[in-house]
Amino acid sequence: MIGISVDPVNLALYWMDGYYRGHVVRAYVDGGNPKEIATTVGIANGVDVDPVGGKVYWTEYGQRLQR
Repeated sequence: MIGISVDPVNLALYWMDGYYRGHVVRAYVDGGNPKEIATTVGIANGVDVDPVGGKVYWTEYGQRLQR
């Protein structure tokens, strides 16, 4: 587990699961109903939540996407 962020409005926890090509995961504060909500393309670094704005932010570094 890398980083953790608490959403006090929706009583949820967010964290990074894994390191390279990790997953952003959300669960209720009691640990119930964990759900992967995104997959990183690089190396997971941290996560934060904006419960009022309804957004989840995470950081990663490493691999760049080619467009």
